[in-house]
Amino acid sequence: MSDEPPILIDAAGVLRPDPRAPRVEGPQSRISQSFGAIYSEHHGAIAGLIYRRTGSVHVTEDLTSDVFLAAYCAFRRFRGDVPVRVWLQRIAHHRVNRWVRRETGLRGIV
Repeated sequence: MSDEPPILIDAAGVLRPDPRAPRVEGPQSRISQSFGAIYSEHHGAIAGLIYRRTGSVHVTEDLTSDVFLAAYCAFRRFRGDVPVRVWLQRIAHHRVNRWVRRETGLRGIV
């Protein structure tokens, strides 16, 4: 069983805590608040980067959600040796590459 906090993505693509999960106070609560600020600050830039590579609004929405979900789950392991924006861009880059490989069937090219 994972010790990662349960989260949901609402219809607007915003990460929300699972309302069925026990309420967490203390450090985990601070992580959620910190991540909320990161999401607000970087969502547009990450979505723009993904849109430039995919050209699809729907794919952009899906992959942007994927990026922020992956980042939220890995947030406690983020060492801070690069700016948060760079970390998110790397996650986005890998997610888009995975999408391209899946969509085109090209392995080892992207």
